[in-house]
Amino acid sequence: MLFQGRIERAFKRQAELNKERRRQESDEITPADLMEKGDFAAMVIAGLITILPVALLVLLVMSLAGWLFMK
Repeated sequence: MLFQGRIERAFKRQAELNKERRRQESDEITPADLMEKGDFAAMVIAGLITILPVALLVLLVMSLAGWLFMK
């Protein structure tokens, strides 16, 4: 190919940059490192408070629709 050497050099350079980025990412602090003891439980409870009423409402509407069609 015409530019095979340049292409291979670009691939090698990109692989080196990816290795450096992975090393830097592994050293960074993740959100899980910043969480305190009760944070996960609070997030689960907040999610349930948010999603559960909507899910129950949808279930109720579907049940009523089924009941009306079977009546």
